[in-house]
Amino acid sequence: MRTIILAVTAAVAVVVPGGPASAGPPALTDLRAALLTGAEAPTGYRLMETPRNISLPIPRNRTLCSDDTAPDGGPETTVVMESFEEDDGTSVLLGIAAPGAFNARSFVTAMERTPVRCPKDDLSTLTPLTPPALGDAAAGFRDVRPSVHGTSSESTVVAVADGDLVVLFEMSGGDESDRAEVTPFLTATVRKLDRIPDQFSAA
Repeated sequence: MRTIILAVTAAVAVVVPGGPASAGPPALTDLRAALLTGAEAPTGYRLMETPRNISLPIPRNRTLCSDDTAPDGGPETTVVMESFEEDDGTSVLLGIAAPGAFNARSFVTAMERTPVRCPKDDLSTLTPLTPPALGDAAAGFRDVRPSVHGTSSESTVVAVADGDLVVLFEMSGGDESDRAEVTPFLTATVRKLDRIPDQFSAA
């Protein structure tokens, strides 16, 4: 199963150093400044790991289905990411990248197409979500898979394109009340994007 975009990639991605982004401004330090702090996260969530940078394939003309993999040498972007956790075990991965407007929209398009192309991918059932109206475009899906103990596990995955930037969000675990926190997380993050300096056009 390879639909979950941040959790899987974070486990295998090449970690890249901080400093200026290769395609031009904004620098990775500017992107990092737009990440939520523990105090800015919804009540009950605490910041877990030290934020890190990962190299993530850009899903141009692709989905996130497990059999729709990126070609070798395909475009990538650097994502600054961090994680949050609630006492009940609900976890959130939050990432921001500046791949340029076309590539940012590619993430949203991939989110839209994934549950259509592979509504059942491996053991998972994928259903589309309608995220809040944020940025220029947003899309997401819910991934539910049965466990060996007869109970299901669930993840919520969302991408928001905002100009040259993309916000990637992934919540794992939790119940309906936890899923209500998706909108506050995304809204707070998109609002903080205004801290980032002038946007740019990436190739």
